[in-house]
Amino acid sequence: MPGDFDGPDSMHASLSGVDAVLINATFFGADPSLRRRRVSSAIGAAAQAGVSRTVLTSWPDLDRAALPAVQDYKHLEALLTTAGPAWTILRLGHGLAVALARDVVWAKAGGELVAPAASARVTPADFTDLAEAAAVGLTQPGHDSVIHELSGPDPITWDQLAELADLPFRVVTDDAHRDYLARFNLPAEVAQQLIDIYAEFRSDWAS
Repeated sequence: MPGDFDGPDSMHASLSGVDAVLINATFFGADPSLRRRRVSSAIGAAAQAGVSRTVLTSWPDLDRAALPAVQDYKHLEALLTTAGPAWTILRLGHGLAVALARDVVWAKAGGELVAPAASARVTPADFTDLAEAAAVGLTQPGHDSVIHELSGPDPITWDQLAELADLPFRVVTDDAHRDYLARFNLPAEVAQQLIDIYAEFRSDWAS
């Protein structure tokens, strides 16, 4: 039976009789207040339906994350740990590999890699690996009351990314990068999120 994140009653009905549920909260581009409300509804519905185990996807290294767009995950993690059923949290950077790939696509189109990354490094993970890890966390024993930090095996810098793409790398300021992003006709809030994530990359969060 389908359930609607915006309809708690339908979520409760869809989860009735379910032993374990994976709540995928990796829609990072959404309004954080919308994600918080929807995922909170799903967590509550799972508890009310008697689901014995709930697995939640979250944001990497959340304790040190300053990115405004991910602060709702702190509330969601706290809510999950007090909701009642056994729980597992998977902190994973589902969008990080996509962000790097986007930088390369734009760089190929413009002839240079442009980013306010400075000497930042990040450790993205392959989507398939993250999906397999989520499946293990959901179906195998030994993961109750555990927060797993999932990442790829090796960090990469934007210098290395440019070298792999056979392109020059030009470091810019946040304001200059905002001007650069204007050519892609991005909504203002999306451009700001990209500026914010680069500030996060430059911090010790991504190390």
